[in-house]
Amino acid sequence: MIPYGFDGINWPIWRDFLGTYAQASRSRSLLGRSLFLVMLDGVPPPDPPLADVGLAVSDWDGVLDDVDLLLFASEHMRDRGLHPLQRSLFATTVARVAAWDFETAAALAGEDDRTIMNPVELLRAVAHDRCWTTDTPLDWQLGTASRAGLAHPARAALDNPSSDLCRRLWSAQLAVLLPWIEERRHEIVSSNLFEVKRQMRAAGDGQGDPFALELGELFTLFLRRGADRRVRKTVGRLRDVRNELAHRRHLPFQKVESLIEKVLL
Repeated sequence: MIPYGFDGINWPIWRDFLGTYAQASRSRSLLGRSLFLVMLDGVPPPDPPLADVGLAVSDWDGVLDDVDLLLFASEHMRDRGLHPLQRSLFATTVARVAAWDFETAAALAGEDDRTIMNPVELLRAVAHDRCWTTDTPLDWQLGTASRAGLAHPARAALDNPSSDLCRRLWSAQLAVLLPWIEERRHEIVSSNLFEVKRQMRAAGDGQGDPFALELGELFTLFLRRGADRRVRKTVGRLRDVRNELAHRRHLPFQKVESLIEKVLL
């Protein structure tokens, strides 16, 4: 049973009832007890009930985390006809940028791909609607920060440049694209194993492990005479993206879009 309609007047009555009921319920088996779930919203009462054998008190501060938002964003994008890599990248970006604010995550998830990957203007509009400026301090009570001090994305977007927002965008791309790039590297070596070994022998490294070659080394091999130019271009694109991410720089939307079109689709 979930009773409603609590306020400052009737709460003391309910508080006393719940305490008394908890005492009385001890004599009954767990399956024979009624269960009351009382939800209090707003400023906590000055005299909350104390947890007891038959009474549990749980605090919830309304703060989600990026795992909750990742699940939400991924489900929200299910019907957009995206490749799994795109869906993962966009959903992870929404979750990392929004961090803990569900309203921001919902707003971002409903936008197009370009806005998700470059959300500065959208977030600044959110900050404007909330009357936040660069002078607005990071404070949990103002809504501009989490309890742990993490800036609200709209507040972070007001900084110029916004290093915090850039870091969130970069971390999302790193989490999704770096493992995918490594898988593509392995697939390229496997699909072109004869050619890779031939070029390794020509370069004086006939005993090396082809699958241990990094993207830069592969690119150098495919620069040699007789190598497949198409594969070289693919390796070059993957290498450039890997290098950008390794230097803690997030990719602009155009580069991500080009990578997906040229390598994935």
